[in-house]
Amino acid sequence: MANSEYAGHAFGFMAEGRSRKDEFELLLANREKLLPLINEYSPIEWVSQDDPPIFMDYGREPEPAEFGAAQRDPTHSPINGMMLAEKLKDVGVEAVVSYKGKEDKSYGSISAFLIKKLGAE
Repeated sequence: MANSEYAGHAFGFMAEGRSRKDEFELLLANREKLLPLINEYSPIEWVSQDDPPIFMDYGREPEPAEFGAAQRDPTHSPINGMMLAEKLKDVGVEAVVSYKGKEDKSYGSISAFLIKKLGAE
């Protein structure tokens, strides 16, 4: 993500006096060495055709999401959901991503999605 500066702490780069940006830069500098861990804990790496359908709602984001653009909250950006949805769809799993500018119209809400999928109608 264009303006991501978060996650270095998760890989042991947190230290007193070190900023999030400094931690993130250390993460990037060590990325190749950390790729096995990144892959092990990244949800996108666990996608398989037997996954259940998913509805991801990013209704709190005030602006539409655009690839390559800075995000208000990169860690929780709809871009993450869009990328996960693409991989899920590639293996035949339904994935709905709803965010400002592309609100879901097929179900209308996460509650309606769950009711439909769980057969609670």
